[in-house]
Parts: sequence; structure tokens; C-alpha cells
Amino acid sequence: KIYGSMDDLRLESRRVQEKYIAMTKALISSADIDGFRVDTPMQVPLSFFKAWAPAMREHASTLGKGKFGIFGEFFVEVERFATMTGRGKTPDMYGHDAFIEGAHTMKGGIDYTYYWYIFTALVTNRGDFANGLPLAYDAENQMLDLIEPSSGQPEFAMWTFCNNHDNWRMQVMAGKEQMQLCLKVISFWPGTPLHYAGDEQGFDSPGSA
Repeated sequence: KIYGSMDDLRLESRRVQEKYIAMTKALISSADIDGFRVDTPMQVPLSFFKAWAPAMREHASTLGKGKFGIFGEFFVEVERFATMTGRGKTPDMYGHDAFIEGAHTMKGGIDYTYYWYIFTALVTNRGDFANGLPLAYDAENQMLDLIEPSSGQPEFAMWTFCNNHDNWRMQVMAGKEQMQLCLKVISFWPGTPLHYAGDEQGFDSPGSA
């Protein structure tokens, strides 16, 4: 059970993994998909990603998609998503050329670490929280496997953002000027800026939708 009440797939089962792999291969082929955004990957055993992710990249490459993207929603502490970024790392592997055995899993993901630093700094008018941004970046470079398997080169592929569906929009909580400042930060910060639908139209209604 997920959260103690919702039924879950038995993703640790090889038979279930094979069915899931076949289904998502068909989805890539039929819908011309270039990548997946994986919701709440912390609810899924790592063994599933070690089997599923390389199968997706291999299938995508046969369709001319040599850099097929697989990204997670990392609403969890860095120590947890470090195990499912690239080949994965555990605390004893930080800062060393050592990785969890097996294939690359997710390339990167939606990184809430930066969001909370920026959000707290702008909403509470506590500029000192922005000091956490470079500290988090330095720490993640030690904790994460950032090697792109298709090139063998490091790529910082974490996604930074200003708004999401779980919280009120920053322009409502702090103001439009603060929101514009946040957009400037994520646009020039390492990684990929992720824009929440409606922000481009200036949505500023209260609520988390």
C-alpha cells in the first residue's frame, strides 16, 4: 500500500517489470515521446528503475532518440534521490568515483532543494536563505552521479522552479517583483528551468491549482 491506503503495483516483480517495459516501449513508439517525468519515484523500488530505465533508453535509441530523458519528481531529501540519479550513490560513495551497481536510472529531476531556499528567501523576506543555493549546488555535485551515459560527460540536469501545484503561486505569496526575480534566478542557475503552467499569463489567483 502507498500512504497506507492506496493499492500499489508489485514493481519489484520481474514479471511486472517486463509488462511495464513492454507497455512504455509501445507508448514511446506510438506517441513519439522524447522523455518521461516520473511522479514520486521514491515510492518505487530501485530495482525497477535499474531494469526499466535502460530498456527505455535502448528502445528510444532505435527510434533516433539518442538522449531520451528520464526525470523524477524529487520531493524528498537529497540523500534519497541520490540513489536514483545516474547510477546512484549512497553516503559512503559521496565525493568518490563509486556508484551503486547496475545501469543508469534517471538523468535528474525536479529539485525541491532550490525551491525551498528561493521560496523562503522571497516570501519571508529573508535574503540569508539564498546563501543555501550555492551550498546545495556544491553538495549535490558531490552526492549525485551526473554522467550522461550517451556521452560519458557530466551534465547537471536538475530542474529548478518557482511554482508547482502543491503550493500557492509565489506571485500571490510574495508579489510579482519577487516572482520575476525567481524567474531570473532559475533561468541562469545550472540545470533546467521549469515553468509552471499559467505563470506565462500572470496567473495570480489564490490556491494551489
